[in-house]
Amino acid sequence: ENSEGVINEESVDVTERICKKFLVKMSDDFYQFWDFCVEFSPTDTLGVLKPVDLELTGPFDELAGKLKGKTWQECILHGRHFYDTPEFLTVLTGKDGFHIGYFRDDPKSTNCFMVANTVSSGCVITPIGLNIFSAVKHQIHKKLSNKSVSSEMKRRLQELDDALTKKANELNINLKDMKPAKRKIVAKCFHQIGISVPVDETLDVGYRPLTMNNRELRKVLDKIASCKDKASRDKASEPLQEMITFVQFANDECDYGMGLELGIDLFCHGDQ
Repeated sequence: ENSEGVINEESVDVTERICKKFLVKMSDDFYQFWDFCVEFSPTDTLGVLKPVDLELTGPFDELAGKLKGKTWQECILHGRHFYDTPEFLTVLTGKDGFHIGYFRDDPKSTNCFMVANTVSSGCVITPIGLNIFSAVKHQIHKKLSNKSVSSEMKRRLQELDDALTKKANELNINLKDMKPAKRKIVAKCFHQIGISVPVDETLDVGYRPLTMNNRELRKVLDKIASCKDKASRDKASEPLQEMITFVQFANDECDYGMGLELGIDLFCHGDQ
């Protein structure tokens, strides 16, 4: 990697390149799904999911050789959407701002699950599977249930579903569960998928709740965003400034989850 963040493409294998460009290690199902896509549609691998109105993006473009010469700064923004927090890495994009990605609470872990968001509907993130096979199968069945889908399209969708299910079963991949059973959420946040942070129950450190609920905090942020001049904005920001002070106290006492919750809520609010 040079001083501008460009990766030496020839010196590392593709898994290492993805790790360096997207700053996370992808889970096994990501590569297994790519192999399935190549096998199912070797001439248009990135477009293999067109029948279900999805296209492969993000780190899949690295596997397809489309991100050569790109810096990690460019890659971590590649395929991202307006409300995608750092925990959300988009890998499939659809119509009208709908997209699917991996969600991980710990950037150093491959322990992740699949989520979806539609930009036009706001910041809410929805769990749709423990792995990408499950997420795609969910979307196939959703489209199959649409009565307006033509018989030819249903045939193509069923063919894709059968092949995907067969491959997943061969790999012993879970296609049923929609979200991790053991993920402990300490706060829902604006995006509703919640945050899970390390909490030492013996010492009672790791997280403390915000001093406002989501409705109250959103009301404060809406008021700040609507202000037309600095004086009114400063006045409206007083409750938020007090909250930030409380976060600093929490950080001093190792309750780092409070600051994470506030930061995500500020990001998800979407206003400057």
